[in-house]
Amino acid sequence: MTGAGDGTLPAVWVMLLNWNDAENTLACLHSVHKMDYCNFRVLVVDNGSNDGSDNAIQEAFPQVVIIRNGRNLGFAGGANVGLEHAQRHGAEYVLFINNDTLVDPALLSELVRVAKDQPRAGLLTPKIYFHHDPELVWAAGARYVPFPPRVKMIGLNRRDAKRYSVTRPVEYATGCALLIRREVLETVGGFDPIFWPIYHEDYDYCARVVKAGWEIWYVASARMWHK
Repeated sequence: MTGAGDGTLPAVWVMLLNWNDAENTLACLHSVHKMDYCNFRVLVVDNGSNDGSDNAIQEAFPQVVIIRNGRNLGFAGGANVGLEHAQRHGAEYVLFINNDTLVDPALLSELVRVAKDQPRAGLLTPKIYFHHDPELVWAAGARYVPFPPRVKMIGLNRRDAKRYSVTRPVEYATGCALLIRREVLETVGGFDPIFWPIYHEDYDYCARVVKAGWEIWYVASARMWHK
């Protein structure tokens, strides 16, 4: 999807994974196509669906690029297929989002704005609310907790407040929504498939990105809702 004057804006690929879940993916895509950013394309990586959801998505959104994996490659494997495609096709950023989310129209514009202002920001993440309660925070970035050792999402199950309205660097970000700079993909690569199916690929990725000298930024003005 492009618009007038889009040549001055960085090219972004918006990427979702789908596995037998047309209902959520279609709803997400409807919200994605309402974003006000004027230089993005959309990619759906279908992870071996057997319910016809990949065909339903293609019929509803013929302009969306669909990659059909022959089998379920998991979170990391499916994501890496999409990240490699986006790199080959000129992405300056990749916005990787869960398919069970709805995005605010300004989401991508706000993420890219901060990315341009913060050249060391390798990953950027929005303010994520619960879908069933639109002012209840699901994640405002994430941080490390030493005991018991774990990564904890900031603001989880808290009402939105001023402390969650400050755009700033954070230690970690959830893979529910990540704007990834092209240079990060070139230097760090993609997700490590070894973690599937225990759901720590995103935090491992954040640690690798920081180790490579990049920063992770939480963008309070970019909003989405997670089911």
